[in-house]
Amino acid sequence: MLTATTMSSSGSRLVYDTWGASERQFLLVHGLSSNAQTWWQVAAILADRGFGAITVDQRSHGRSDVSDDGYQWATMAEDLRLVLVAAGADRVVVAGQSWGASVVLGFAHRHPEACLGVIGVDGGHAALRSRFPDWETCAAMLRPAEIPPVTRETMREYVAQAHPHWSPAGVEHTVANFREDKGLLVRALPIPHHMQIVKELWDHDPVAIVEELHVPSAIISAGADPAGVDVASELISLPGDHDLHVEQPEAVADVLIERYERWDD
Repeated sequence: MLTATTMSSSGSRLVYDTWGASERQFLLVHGLSSNAQTWWQVAAILADRGFGAITVDQRSHGRSDVSDDGYQWATMAEDLRLVLVAAGADRVVVAGQSWGASVVLGFAHRHPEACLGVIGVDGGHAALRSRFPDWETCAAMLRPAEIPPVTRETMREYVAQAHPHWSPAGVEHTVANFREDKGLLVRALPIPHHMQIVKELWDHDPVAIVEELHVPSAIISAGADPAGVDVASELISLPGDHDLHVEQPEAVADVLIERYERWDD
């Protein structure tokens, strides 16, 4: 793995990692209030199997700079395009988890020339407007809780207890959702920024986007019952929770590789 930086569309610093040396590449995008490391297990598996991968911390997440704005779909898509340019990648399969699935769908919609196909991991194909009666209710329900500063060990224990079947690497990569400040972990993505993104999701129409896609798409859904899927797309169900890429990196990598080889045929 090699780590590098580039500038976002608004001039803030984006941190990304490249894995493997193959021209057959994936761009792997994390979810809301998450970070690139949650994809590292999958990226390492892809590299071991002869593929390349790029993992990126989106603006205000992980190791990238905090940005006060720029969370519109077009801006986020442009950030990904700039990462691909900086990494020297051409046509990739792009995959995103949760909110990241919405981001990669928007990217594929705007930049089909850069995409061999797009995969949403338990996200991207559901409209918040179909889940809540109005924005006020949505905002109240999805506003994250305040988290007091805690030690790294406390956060590690919390994540491990919440997900006892996760690997130690998966736990550690999830702890990286937080930033260190004066020796304690604090929220990386400030709540006002988080809510800017939720508002973009509220205004988001995944049905219209998928209907206009010019590249193949698929959903990897957590569990046998794909609740919340509002649009027609190829659907693959895997047992597990919302963070499938952390919980089952081998299974997710298998699906990514199978779809890449099918779409590249």
